Amino acid sequence: MRSAIALGLLCVASAAPAQDLPLDRLAAGDRAEVVRIASDPTVRARVPAQRVRCRPATYRRLLAELPLAARWLRALDLGDYAIEDLPAGGFRVDDRAGARARCRRALDERGLLVVVARGTLDVRALPTIRGAGVITVRYAALPDDPRRLRARAEVAFRVESGLLHLVTRPFERLLERVLAAKLAALVRSATALAEAIERDPTGTYERLRAAGAASSDLEAYRERFLAF
Repeated sequence: MRSAIALGLLCVASAAPAQDLPLDRLAAGDRAEVVRIASDPTVRARVPAQRVRCRPATYRRLLAELPLAARWLRALDLGDYAIEDLPAGGFRVDDRAGARARCRRALDERGLLVVVARGTLDVRALPTIRGAGVITVRYAALPDDPRRLRARAEVAFRVESGLLHLVTRPFERLLERVLAAKLAALVRSATALAEAIERDPTGTYERLRAAGAASSDLEAYRERFLAF
């Protein structure tokens, strides 16, 4: 997971074009930015759809509270993301592996999360890259098993410099591999946490407590997953 969320996840080979997104439901202030990035990205990347052994409600709850989920991940040794809410809205992400971004949710509804991220990416052999991305996470219960879901994540990334956007073709594969690795790691971490909670919510709580999780984080976990 160290190579992930900076986030997307930070949630990586071809992102959804703008016309595949429900533009009419995006936050009005983000719509133009989403179209600009998703319709002409420097690179696109995707994590193939995969099955997750948890209910959509559990998955959505974790996506809705990323700073809290990141602390649980760290306590359980499933990932090392630094995610914090920003006073003016949105959140800041550092994957501790070269990706840092300020993010905001352009759309958050059942089965679909669209995040606009703007920040920097450190890639070996290249100077620090500044740019913006549109991260899309889609998930839905399996038709034959409502306690499992299928999830996929995509990102469209556009470098800030218009000139670099035009001349980065020789580096597209490198950027694509880096973004793919980061998004895949994020998805793996999210999957591991979601499945652990779904499989054994009490056992996961005990692991958090044994790992020294903050009392406020333990209370939050109890309220969300152990309240009956």
